[in-house]
Amino acid sequence: MSGPGSSPGNVPVTLSTVPLEIFRHIISYLECDDTMLNLRLVCRELCHRMMEKMYVWFSHVDTSFSRRELRRTLRGAEFPILRSLAKIGGMSMTFAGWELASPLRRGWERDELGYLVNPEKIYRICALKDIFTKLVHIKTFRLQYIVDHDHKGNQREKASLQRTIGSILAICAAIQARVKGIWIPGSYAHFAYIDIDPAQEHEQWDKSIPILDAMCGHLQGLEINFKDDMADLEWIEMLLTKCQTLEQLSLKLDHSMTSLHPFIRHISATSVNLPPVQSLFLEDGIFTQDELVRLVGRFKNTLREIELVKITINEGKERAGWTSFIDWLQKNIPNLEKFTFQALQYSCGQVVCFDSIFNDPQLSFKRLIRAPWESYARLPSGNGALVFGIPDFYEIDTSVYFDIHVFFAKLGRGVYGLDSRPCENILVYTVGFEGSKVGAKEALGLLLGAAAVEKVDTGLETNSTSINVGWWS
Repeated sequence: MSGPGSSPGNVPVTLSTVPLEIFRHIISYLECDDTMLNLRLVCRELCHRMMEKMYVWFSHVDTSFSRRELRRTLRGAEFPILRSLAKIGGMSMTFAGWELASPLRRGWERDELGYLVNPEKIYRICALKDIFTKLVHIKTFRLQYIVDHDHKGNQREKASLQRTIGSILAICAAIQARVKGIWIPGSYAHFAYIDIDPAQEHEQWDKSIPILDAMCGHLQGLEINFKDDMADLEWIEMLLTKCQTLEQLSLKLDHSMTSLHPFIRHISATSVNLPPVQSLFLEDGIFTQDELVRLVGRFKNTLREIELVKITINEGKERAGWTSFIDWLQKNIPNLEKFTFQALQYSCGQVVCFDSIFNDPQLSFKRLIRAPWESYARLPSGNGALVFGIPDFYEIDTSVYFDIHVFFAKLGRGVYGLDSRPCENILVYTVGFEGSKVGAKEALGLLLGAAAVEKVDTGLETNSTSINVGWWS
């Protein structure tokens, strides 16, 4: 390290020595122009690095729906840095099964349509409105809830999903926040979420109609997690059929289920109109080929995207079941523009792989570095691109969300590097596509030609799928 008598131009300046170097500059060389330049450069770099850290710290706001936490967050919202950097946020709405907005508590009474009678007299409601008035750049705020047990005196009884969500919707209506997406847990001991846009005075809440009807008229995404013994199924089905503007639907079944959940069979066969879903996500289900066709077929005129993760067809002779379904997709989903297949299986433990597509001379494969997919190839027609393989989780940028649209957007911006090593064509059981309608048919045709059934003895690496209503955009 340089001593006080050395030339200012030779003073080494690095972030690891910033405090000591700044001190030496100030006490020894403050009168030198060169030294002042070095000091400015150090301070500029320090400011840049600190702003990067502060962006991470302040871009996400965490709180809970309690008086103390809301008061703390409201004080923080006074700071300009939080006002300028906060983009998303989250809040715990329930604690150990308690409904914080229970209508049984004094001051939280609701009218016959489900709306709070006097929200302007509730401190938590007023504080939350003030927070969102100050943090105007937040477009998606995640409300976390758990359906566990209600406490009534010394008694403890199982809570109701309908009542818990109803309480949260009453709060959303009171602050005029738009509900964008709802996650429903299969086990009521697990956390779930409701994503809102906190911009106030949203048109979603027509207080002349029941609160659930007002919410359903504008809901974008719904995710349902299934367990064998889950409750409130009739209410969940009613919720689904009410959401006639729903764009995204995710159905996740428990991997331990040995047959298709009755709820899936019922909505596949019901005469009630289902919403015009554009994006359908299915995970961990066991279907016959006919059951899968019936479910997907309910949305065939509106579907633009489908994701299948660890779906099992429990009939058909080896290759025929899945290739028949892919062929059906190609011929019967006219608006399909995006799809992802991960670990399509048969009940005998065999997996559909697409290894031989790497031998197609029409496709030029490029291997990626630190990306959520190992390689990609653009279609010969230019109508889209295929992606293949999921890399080791620890080798990729873990801040990346695995939504294929987000991936292609980042690929177009040059976020990912290219690897000069050749692409591997061993056990390629994950594949995705994004492009045009014509391109989707072309891509499905290429996959049909490459599909082969293989026995996989190792664990299957897949990424869980989900609705996305703004959290990862």
